[in-house]
Parts: sequence; C-alpha cells; structure tokens
Amino acid sequence: MPSKQDTDPTGTSLATLRGALQDPVVEVRREAALALGQLGDTDSAASLTRALSSDSEPVRRAAALALGGISTAGTRRALLEALRADPSVWREAAAALSRHHDPQVVDGLSELLSDLEANEHARRGAALALGALLAGEPLSMETPVFEDEQGRLHVMI
Repeated sequence: MPSKQDTDPTGTSLATLRGALQDPVVEVRREAALALGQLGDTDSAASLTRALSSDSEPVRRAAALALGGISTAGTRRALLEALRADPSVWREAAAALSRHHDPQVVDGLSELLSDLEANEHARRGAALALGALLAGEPLSMETPVFEDEQGRLHVMI
C-alpha cells in the first residue's frame, strides 16, 4: 500500500523543503526558508522557528521573513522574541510581525517599544511594525526606511 507521501507530491515537496533547512550550504537553507514562507504552510512553523536560532545570519533573516506568512501563537511569540534578542533580524522580524494582525502582537510590540532597557534595534523594529499594523499596511523589505541626522527613523508606507 502506498504511503501518504507517495500519493501526495505536495507533502513530499514540503518535507523536502523542511529537510533542506538542515542542508550544509547556507544558501540552500536560506532559500528553503523563503520558499516555505511563500507557501504559508503551518506545519513548517516549528522548523522555521528553529531556524531563527541558526548560526547563519542569512538563514535567521529568511526564517523571520518566512514566519510573517504563518500566523500562529507560536510564530508570533518566536518573532517577538527574535526581535527582542537578535539585532541582526530586526528589519525582517518587524516586517513579519506587521503581517500578524493580532492583539497580542500589538501588546507585545507596545511593551517592547516602551522598554527603555531593550536594544535600539528591537525598539526600532517594534515602532515600525506597530506603525504598520495601525496603518493597516504591512511592511516589506522594500519599504524605504531611513535615518535623519538626529537618529530618527522615517518610513515611507
């Protein structure tokens, strides 16, 4: 009798993409994370959340972006924690969180923005994501963000 994977090419492909998150080549792991994010497969959330702890910054950044398309309580918590703890993914985590229309995300971002002990990048990301959520316009990595001479961020939404 054929297994489910034998009769479900999509399931086999998703499993292959999840497995590619462990590939020895950084670029393969990065592209696998981005592909899983495009698919929005909730079964991939755990694998992508683990990828937020990768030793590779490009993989962590891709995983953060990918989790923007998978809105579960776990992914929202993981993205808020990544925003707080990993300055290298602040833009990606902010863009991802701006796609999660959830009161707990708004509360978490507000709390982070108010936390003067949090790192500068975390607070910047919280401000950007919160503004985008309130405006109803999710951030993308193409959203122009620039800093003036006084260190203030400006975003074109």
